Amino acid sequence: MTTATALEQAAQAVVLSAQSFVDAHTANEVDGALAVITATISQLEGFRVRLIRERGISDLSAEFGLARDEAAQLEKVVRRLAPLRELQDAVESGSVTMSKARMVADVINNERASAAARDAADLTALAATLPPNQLGRELERWSRSVDQERGVDTNETLRAKRSLETHRRHDGMTEVIASLDPESAEIVKTALDARVQIEWRGETAEQHTERTSAQRRADAIVGICRDWLAGSGSGSESTAGTVPRSRPHVSVIINLDDLTAKTGHGTAERGTTLSARAIRRIACDAGISAIFTNSRSEIIDVGREQRTFTGAIRKALVLRDQGCRHPSCNAPPLWTEGHHVTHWPNGGETTTVNGCLLCHHHHHAVHEGGWTITGNANHQLTFTAPSGTTLTSHPPGLTIYEAA
Repeated sequence: MTTATALEQAAQAVVLSAQSFVDAHTANEVDGALAVITATISQLEGFRVRLIRERGISDLSAEFGLARDEAAQLEKVVRRLAPLRELQDAVESGSVTMSKARMVADVINNERASAAARDAADLTALAATLPPNQLGRELERWSRSVDQERGVDTNETLRAKRSLETHRRHDGMTEVIASLDPESAEIVKTALDARVQIEWRGETAEQHTERTSAQRRADAIVGICRDWLAGSGSGSESTAGTVPRSRPHVSVIINLDDLTAKTGHGTAERGTTLSARAIRRIACDAGISAIFTNSRSEIIDVGREQRTFTGAIRKALVLRDQGCRHPSCNAPPLWTEGHHVTHWPNGGETTTVNGCLLCHHHHHAVHEGGWTITGNANHQLTFTAPSGTTLTSHPPGLTIYEAA
């Protein structure tokens, strides 16, 4: 019997034992079983690292079916922990989890390798005794201390590692993964917190439960980017209250019948799939060069710019609405988008009578969240919630008189 065969049989025995426990266990046994399984997985991962080091780190993803990111992480751990025999032994014994070993590997770059070998016993002790959050703080202190010994600015070292990547998932969502140096991270967090707090203060107690903290931060970063695209954050037009010259430009392809019926979906220029409802919302006031097709995918109209709100009309809406028209919202004009009360594909005109300002959150609620708006925007608008509750809104600013 070969070593590989023996190992396979042993692994199958462990899996069968775990399966028998899962099929017949008591509530009091769960924590103990999870501790055993976690320690065993960590030990096996440690052995895997040792074998990869002996074998070489080439072609891990191709030969063993590992995802590219997972293979890259393993390669980094193998390279950086090679001199730290104490830590490797601790992982294989189960006293240090693989996740903590990865944390140590993350801070050991080429410049810190000799210091890591010198401090291997201390780093191993920290990983074995501290919880992950405290270990992270201690590893940061160690990194700064080593950089200071070398006369290196840690902040500049970290800044050189900054990155931001986007990954489109198979479920249609896009992950934005950013690694920021401390100064950049503080700027981003401060901006997000400020935007979230302003929105929070303008909401009712009932609205506070509509979105999670994570959703609010996501909406905040989208809002900040939307402001920049609209011109309000581009420097020349960053003064509060300034009306953007134009709205973001996006190219979207959708069947006109689908757009009118609010069914189906369209495709943006980067290949992103958008629902018809989302495109109707975006098309309200986005400076889009839309390409509409019929059932045979023949182009029947391109760039109907008259559906978007011109600079003059938007200025009038700002003076009249002074922000989002939803009765419970106080989002300022710079955070709003023009909305057709009767939507443009359904015959609605781009006028002050048929147009109002909505923040992105409430614009989304109208197009995709089941809310409806009726009325004359120059006088009274009625907002109807999916539950049937109605709210009325009157223009808080200057009155606009329609021409005869």
